[in-house]
Amino acid sequence: MKTILTTPLLPLLSILCIGCSTDNAMIFKDKTIYVDEFPSHFKLSSPDSVETGIQGILNFSIEDSIMILHTADNDAAWKIISLDDMSMQTGLLRKGNGPDELISIPSVSSSESLTINGELHYYINDINKRQLLDLNLSRSITEGRPHMETIRKDLPYGSFNTILINDSTYFIRALSNDQTKLERKLLENNVPTVPEELVQINSAHVKAGTWYGPLCTGLYYNRQINLLVESPVYLNNINIYTPDGSFRKSLCFGEKPVDVMDIVRYDRPEGFFHTKLYENCFAAARLLDGHTHIYIIDYEGNPVSEIELDLPSTGFDFDIAGQRLYAYDGNTESFWRYDLPEDFPESLIID
Repeated sequence: MKTILTTPLLPLLSILCIGCSTDNAMIFKDKTIYVDEFPSHFKLSSPDSVETGIQGILNFSIEDSIMILHTADNDAAWKIISLDDMSMQTGLLRKGNGPDELISIPSVSSSESLTINGELHYYINDINKRQLLDLNLSRSITEGRPHMETIRKDLPYGSFNTILINDSTYFIRALSNDQTKLERKLLENNVPTVPEELVQINSAHVKAGTWYGPLCTGLYYNRQINLLVESPVYLNNINIYTPDGSFRKSLCFGEKPVDVMDIVRYDRPEGFFHTKLYENCFAAARLLDGHTHIYIIDYEGNPVSEIELDLPSTGFDFDIAGQRLYAYDGNTESFWRYDLPEDFPESLIID
């Protein structure tokens, strides 16, 4: 996991901890913070174009000296390229129903990466086959083929996300049977339980028989501190919480949280389209007025910095070693690279 070190936070008089009157918002109503500004704001413009030579890119992720591209190629959906010269190293993950194949290819940007015994791994949710997989990316690159093992089979039906907490505990997030709610629960020794502290965000709902898109969120796990970051696609808030809810906090970016049933299908969302976790903070991006705004926030829920890009994008990641920010727009298949400004809050690299 990459590290972004930042300067101590400035006092934010614009953050108010007050109650929430919205009954059907996907927030922790008793732990909501309203944010209307950041300690620092950076505008980046005039990026360099990046040529990967690969078509059909859906999203991407940077790991040290490599970039992993999730593409529409059914034979090798994840392309591993060198970040230095964009040269191809290998292609992994075949779409299909056979052994070592996936019916639907997961997004690399939302799959959990971790280091085990010095090797880079990705935990992959195979939703259709109801299993959780461990892809040893380091060995896969060396061998030129997927080195993958099954962690768990026969997961509950409809599980959008399955996160391994420990050998006997999983965090499950699935649609309710009537498809009106997202149910977050722990699966401990195969026994499902819903922590009382998660009931508030579980209660957000749409009407039966209607589009459940407003419930869609990205879910990301920082294993080192046992913390989940959940960023809704259509809503104006971010939730930070431990799997058991003992720590929980909602950040609202606006005068009030958006009611889930106020979202109209096909309206342009102002929620968060991409989130990345780093060692000391996370970064969440939303599109406002045609520009990408990246919010950097620490794991206590304190705003750190806002980065505004001059172009729209659908994904981003930091190359900390090169002090650069990469951004990709899937709508135009355009890739850019911004240099981070010298006064960006002490961006340093720690391997």
